[in-house]
Amino acid sequence: MCAVGHGVTLPPVQPAVPPSKFGFVENAERLNSRAAMIGFVSLLLLELIAGQGILNLLGVTVGKGLGFEF
Repeated sequence: MCAVGHGVTLPPVQPAVPPSKFGFVENAERLNSRAAMIGFVSLLLLELIAGQGILNLLGVTVGKGLGFEF
């Protein structure tokens, strides 16, 4: 065994850890970003086809904005 700084020794055998299938896996961020892009584009298409915002479609009453249009 070799000493690694301050008297801490390395284990003689490295444990075999199987790759995880859930949680923080390599492609999790890629999958999350693709799902977000699909959801955002779907929302834009829905609003374009319906001619209303998502809140109006859900039945939430919205105002006319802040009132300082250009």
